[in-house]
Amino acid sequence: IWLDGDPTRALHPGEPKALKGVPVWGPEESDLGCSWLVDGRGDLFAHGIAPLADAVGQDGGAVEPPKGLDAGVPGDRYRIRLYIAGKWRTVSWEKVQPSDEDEDGGELVVPRIPAGKYFIAGRWNGWQCEEMTKDDTSPGLWYFDIAFRGYGEEFQ
Repeated sequence: IWLDGDPTRALHPGEPKALKGVPVWGPEESDLGCSWLVDGRGDLFAHGIAPLADAVGQDGGAVEPPKGLDAGVPGDRYRIRLYIAGKWRTVSWEKVQPSDEDEDGGELVVPRIPAGKYFIAGRWNGWQCEEMTKDDTSPGLWYFDIAFRGYGEEFQ
């Protein structure tokens, strides 16, 4: 995520393929190879992928696929959010249903809203900078909606 669209002012998670909710680092001149990862695979059984007959876990039981709220298939949409509360920042995302409106069940209280624009770049668009949208109903919230083309999308 680039502050004011400037690649020398990169916001990043401080680690490669980071999960949502980690602290945001920067702005810095380099993202140091750090990016967030919306995996999307979640529950593999739900997508018609059968478990291996001989898959055995460390405890001797059958291996269960990972499950999570980020589960999806190519073409699903996710809303990526940048939360800012003073010097504290984090990135989160959630799957967006086509008929869903943005319903944030509460207001984020922010003592001071930083001025500027925020941009996001990822594998889905060839790492080209695209501006995030400021949510006028939730101070300190910027978001960007994308439709993933496959599993394992990375972004900054």
